[in-house]
Amino acid sequence: MERPSRFDHASGPRAGGSILPTPKEIAELVSAADSMPGAIDFQDVVSIVANTGIRPAELCQLRWSDVDFERRCLSIGALGGARTRRIPLGDKALAVFRVRCQRQANGEFVLGGSPRLVLERVSRRCRLLSAQTCRRVVTLRQLRLAFLNRWVDSGGSLEALPLISGIAQSSRRAKLDWEQKFKIAVHHQARIEL
Repeated sequence: MERPSRFDHASGPRAGGSILPTPKEIAELVSAADSMPGAIDFQDVVSIVANTGIRPAELCQLRWSDVDFERRCLSIGALGGARTRRIPLGDKALAVFRVRCQRQANGEFVLGGSPRLVLERVSRRCRLLSAQTCRRVVTLRQLRLAFLNRWVDSGGSLEALPLISGIAQSSRRAKLDWEQKFKIAVHHQARIEL
């Protein structure tokens, strides 16, 4: 008997036993936040995580100096000793960063003066609001995994995915042409943005 794939859409994409949010559910989650306090932070964080696959902890540490508007990418510093990597930005994610940057003229961190507090508040609201809109709890981690799932399902480069997602890779893969894979990743990311 054949076992269903973790990404089998007949049973829904899964992450740790829970179904990943669909693009429609993510859009509903973002629009449902319009009238709540802190809606801008909520919508920005959800949009950034869902469209880049950045880890919430990495977003918490992200500084404006890590955002390259000209090259359309984020430089993610090393967490746990890993080397720095670049995450491409599609049009929608780039627009979120531009508007956020204009609102925070002199800030150091993308999430403002208290990035940990912003992330905790957004994470808590995401769980509460998703229970109402999606009829189940959706976490920021699941939004990241939904991005990775969309990447794979839409035929994105499996060689480029570890580079932008920060998933450990073998030394053989690390020696492949990084710039070429990044260009492929930029092109593909623009196709799957929400």
